[in-house]
Amino acid sequence: MYSKNATVKETKRYIYREDGFLIQKTKIANGKKGSNYFQYDDFGNLTKKITTRETNSYTYEYDKHNNWLKRSKYKGGQLKTITIRETGQTHTFYSKKLELLNLRQTI
Repeated sequence: MYSKNATVKETKRYIYREDGFLIQKTKIANGKKGSNYFQYDDFGNLTKKITTRETNSYTYEYDKHNNWLKRSKYKGGQLKTITIRETGQTHTFYSKKLELLNLRQTI
């Protein structure tokens, strides 16, 4: 992307595996660099996304039909949110409520 005076404003770089899956996306804008790294399971489902600029990472869990049911977001290595998909609904639980969520899952 170029600015009004024709200088480069933003650069993006994508790296793919041989089978076509995106494994790295890097963006440089305003002198700052951020990258996303992607990992997949044997079925091609995204299982982990790591964002270096914000030090966020995500893990995913899928059902037998390859629909993601649960996404956990970590910031700085600490669990921050869990998002659960149910039929027709999506629920997001934030760090203060995670203890309650974990209790419900073990019952």
